[in-house]
Amino acid sequence: VTVKTMTWNRAVIPVGDSNLVWFKWKVPEETAGKKVYISATLNKDAAVPETDWSNNVANMTETIAGVLDSSTPDTRYERERPSDYVETSAPTTYGGTAVWSVWEYKNGGFVKVNYGIQTSDAKPEIMPDQNSPSASYRNGVWTMKSGYGINVSYTPGVEDITGYAHPDYSAYTGIQTAYALFPEFGYSTDNGKYRTLEKADGKWQFKRNPLADRNGRIHFTPIWFPDGDYIVSVTASDFWTPAGMISVSRNASAITISGSAYDDWFLGR
Repeated sequence: VTVKTMTWNRAVIPVGDSNLVWFKWKVPEETAGKKVYISATLNKDAAVPETDWSNNVANMTETIAGVLDSSTPDTRYERERPSDYVETSAPTTYGGTAVWSVWEYKNGGFVKVNYGIQTSDAKPEIMPDQNSPSASYRNGVWTMKSGYGINVSYTPGVEDITGYAHPDYSAYTGIQTAYALFPEFGYSTDNGKYRTLEKADGKWQFKRNPLADRNGRIHFTPIWFPDGDYIVSVTASDFWTPAGMISVSRNASAITISGSAYDDWFLGR
């Protein structure tokens, strides 16, 4: 099955130098685990005279990787925090940057154009679920009791780099995957301890939770989580450019945990 055939007609290579070309294509659905064969041929129609044809063809084989999918377990009654819980600082944040150069023929001569792109400093936003009855927002900080759910919203942007030309969108993919890490799991990336995000309404959010009211996009905080800052970390990746893949990691502003859901409920007669 031929997935894609593309031709690059505008590549120029000055004598004694090299140039960069790239191709962008969409991986077909339901191909995880299958092999894809890639073949590139230079000067196929002999449009440019040359004496060495031995290096005009390159081939490679890759296995399509599946999309990661992880969700965390539902919150449950626990009299006290797990014995293996260790308070962990939020991960160090970082941003993605990619730069590359391309020779182009303009105005009767060769020009080397330096392109660059980077991820923005935008932070994820987390807020208590609307069903958290005692949540409050004061002086720019959310406060809620443990045991209730939270929502996440992350919209990372793409920005120029000073001194570099902005590339055409055909040269990059934008962010394609994202996931959230949580303090109750020590910000672990083990399956079942983080949540895969999906893009909905133009922003990265939790996938719908079948254990939440109306399948809401909710992550439940543990009812045993101690009072203090609750910080979610989000990593976004599979942002492909001609210079390779870049990713970005940002921490959301903290939600203050004060008390637990048990404080909102009581038995009456």
